Parts: sequence; structure tokens; C-alpha cells
Amino acid sequence: IQTVNMALGSQDPDYMNADINSDGIINVLDVILIANMLLDGRISESTNARVSIDDGVFSILSDGLIAGVQMKISHNSDFTFSLTDKSLVSDYNTVNDVTTIIVVFPEEEEFMFFDGEFEIEDIIVANSYSEINVSMPSVVELGDAYPNPFNPITNIDFSISQEEFLSVKVYDVMGKIVKTIVDNEKFQKGTYTLAWDASYLPSGLYFIRAEAGLNISTQKVTLLK
Repeated sequence: IQTVNMALGSQDPDYMNADINSDGIINVLDVILIANMLLDGRISESTNARVSIDDGVFSILSDGLIAGVQMKISHNSDFTFSLTDKSLVSDYNTVNDVTTIIVVFPEEEEFMFFDGEFEIEDIIVANSYSEINVSMPSVVELGDAYPNPFNPITNIDFSISQEEFLSVKVYDVMGKIVKTIVDNEKFQKGTYTLAWDASYLPSGLYFIRAEAGLNISTQKVTLLK
């Protein structure tokens, strides 16, 4: 418990006793080593993990048991959350709208339930002996289409936060797909521009929808002929 408090920054560090792996930092890796001694190494090791953020639930998906997670998030003062109680340790410390979270030996994928927006500043995901690779959820953002209103061609700028398979489709007001601009193609992190020629469609309101992983962004455009 004292080592958890040191890792959260709510207790002065004792490097001589709490820095178990002697790396000069007290964090979740030291907590895991202590917990693993208590559990006598009974763990099915994970080798990689993926963050999922969906409908107020923060989860970490992996190919084995996660030994621990330490995460620092920034947020507004109206951000609220709760941590899973199905773990050996679930604790946090908040200072000036920055929260450090530690969860050790969780029993399920769901770590945090939240209301509001937050940004991940730093994250460590580990098995019982070391930190493992963790992939973050991709974010796709559509800029304002230009021109808009348009006739018959408009340009669509979008940015994507990491390498991901992307789909961009256009829907009419009835929800019918009228054009598939990009169909599940892989894009590298960066900013891109696509053009849509709507000369075959009647005037009206349309919705351009971009999907990357679990992230969706929508842009409304008006075709005037």
C-alpha cells in the first residue's frame, strides 16, 4: 500500500525499500513485483495490450492477464470516474485536474467508468515482470468540407492519430449509403484530403462519415445544383 502511494505521488518516496527493480523510479512495476511475490508468480503472462474507450468505459484488451496499469490523465474539473473494484489494488491521486491511476491484477478488462472527456498523458501496462507494448485507440477527425454548399465536387480534409484502417462513406438523410469514398484502407498517421464528386446525385443534405477503429467523425454537407 505504501509503495502504491509513492507511485501515485501521495507519499514521499523511499527508494531504498520501494524501488524493487532498482530503476530509480517508483511506479506500478515495483508494485507488481511485490504483488507477484505474494502471489508466488501464479500468472498467465500477457505480451501485448490495446486500449479501448467506448461509451464511458475504459478497457484494456490483452492476450493474457494484465499484472498492472499506471496511467496519468488530464481532464476538466467536471470529469467524474470510478475504478474497477475487481482487482488487488485500485487507487488514484488527483492534483490540479491531473489524475494518476494504478490498478494491479484486475480480474476483468474494464478498468474505469467515466463521464466527460480526458486525455491520456502517459500509460504503463505490464505483465508480472516487465512493461509490455500497448496500442492506443486511433482518433479520426474530419475538417470542414470545402466548398460547402458545393456543386458538384467538395474536398474533405481528415487527420488520423495513428496507423489505422479507415472507411469514409456518404449517407443521404434516410441513412442510405450513396458513396463509398474509402473502403477499409490502411492510412499512416497524418493529414489527408479526399475529393467527392456528387454530380450523379440530386441536390440535398448529405453526411460524410469517417470510421477508424471505434472512432467515428461525421461532417454535414449540402449539394446545390
